[in-house]
Amino acid sequence: MFISATVGAIGNLYVAKLSDGRIVEEPDLRGLATALNSAGVLSQELAFGWRAGQQVALRASMRVMACRHTLTSPPVTMLYLAQ
Repeated sequence: MFISATVGAIGNLYVAKLSDGRIVEEPDLRGLATALNSAGVLSQELAFGWRAGQQVALRASMRVMACRHTLTSPPVTMLYLAQ
């Protein structure tokens, strides 16, 4: 079962009400993304009560965090060849 969240802004805080009854409050989007990710909320399980730009930023942060947790291969090393 997925946990969903409804996210809004109250004053200087971002507040998320989770489907399991918990409430998360953070002063910035990165902190909110971290808290929601830790709570098991997927980026596609978010509903919003505010502007599109902030929605995109929060979803992007959560997707990056999800990718970091699911990567199983070693990091790619970039090689630069002299010309």
